[in-house]
Amino acid sequence: MDFENTLSNAADTPEPSDTAAPAAGASGAEVITSPDTGGAADTPETETGSPVIVMQSEPSTPSPVRAVSLDAPTLETAGLPAVVRSVFGDYHQRTQTVTETAADGTSVTSTEAVNGLAGLDWYWLSGVFMFTVVLWSFFRFLGVVFKR
Repeated sequence: MDFENTLSNAADTPEPSDTAAPAAGASGAEVITSPDTGGAADTPETETGSPVIVMQSEPSTPSPVRAVSLDAPTLETAGLPAVVRSVFGDYHQRTQTVTETAADGTSVTSTEAVNGLAGLDWYWLSGVFMFTVVLWSFFRFLGVVFKR
């Protein structure tokens, strides 16, 4: 509903004989007309002299129907793996490019993961370890403070 369409202007205000005028008078403010215009199409005023705003309702139109369905969360967007990924970033295992040359001179190039400890992402692992140490130290500190 629009604010502009809800409020009426002086031409839309009801005459004192309309049904809206007793409702305004029933709320404690008596509706009177201004004596200077002779009473024809007057703006209703309260006893204090301030104009009365008459609220008009719009014809009821059916509201649009909105259907919402939730998709099932995937492992990449929800759960502990998503939290770890958002805090520490993606884990990148080290890779190596392997080129194999056959006896006839043809070569095949492939990308493979590095085996063993050399293939680990040590920067990511050290970040997780340091975060764990800081978190443990913080809770250890809180335990000492609240113990006393």
